[in-house]
Parts: sequence; structure tokens; C-alpha cells
Amino acid sequence: MNLQPFVDSRINPALPHASHPPSAVIVVGPIAAGKTTHRREKLGPRFVHVDSADIFHELSRGDATLDFPQAFAAEIEAVGRALTHAALDKRLNIAVETPGHDAEETIELVKSLQSAGYVVSVEAVAADRETCELRNATRGDNVSSYWAAPIHVKWIIQACRALAASA
Repeated sequence: MNLQPFVDSRINPALPHASHPPSAVIVVGPIAAGKTTHRREKLGPRFVHVDSADIFHELSRGDATLDFPQAFAAEIEAVGRALTHAALDKRLNIAVETPGHDAEETIELVKSLQSAGYVVSVEAVAADRETCELRNATRGDNVSSYWAAPIHVKWIIQACRALAASA
């Protein structure tokens, strides 16, 4: 399976919106609070959206019976790493989401992006507990940012380190 079209489809819309210095927006909030909706609607194609769940959904074509990330683990990893490296190499704006519950990981993400020359901002999304629980129970799949974020945050941190090492 040629995975390059998956990478290109995420990089190409952001190319005309490159800024200097590039921006990175980290969307944080509780599970099912609306981080993905916020990221897609507010940041849109101006940003490369680095999200393992998005890649899984595209590869699975929305099949909620498949386990995340196991059903496409190798493909998700290949696309995600290539996407992240391409976005950083081209100095494109990046959007990522995380629950932010792992403070050390979130701080490392911010510092890694800053060391790569990105202007980092954090946008918080919130909803009351009952709303989050209802949205999570009715989401239709088992793909939560709780499971997805550690995967794509790792890609960004590692790509930033590689960029710094090559400079």
C-alpha cells in the first residue's frame, strides 16, 4: 500500500499558509470535550494536523469494529512519522491535540516544538463531566485522545529532536 498520498493530502493544504516563524497549536481538554472538532473547525487547512486517530479513521474508512491502533499499527506509524517530519522540514504550521493529563509529556512537547523554532500556543477546550461522558459513550468507536495522543506526541517530540540533531 502506497502511503505517500495520505501524507500529501495532509501536507498540501497547509503549504500556502506557511508562516515564519511557524506556529504550533496544542489543543488540550478532557476526553470527548470537543478537541477534535475545535482543531478541525478553528484551525482547518492552515495547519498540518498531526493526529494518529485521524490517520486510523482514514485507513479504517470509519469501521468502528477495528481496534485502535492495532488494526493499522504499522501504517499509522509510517504515515505519522513521515507526516510529522515533512511538516517540520517544510516549516509548516502544526496542530495537535492531547488531554494534557501527562504534564511532563505536554511540557516536553511544548519545549520540543519551541526548540525547533515554533511559536507554540495552547488552546483549552472544556465541557462538563456529564457531557464528556455522554459524548464518549456515544462516539461510535474506541478511539480516544487518551490512547491516540501519546502516539502522535511522540512523533512530534522525536521529529523535533531529529531536526535539532541535523542542524
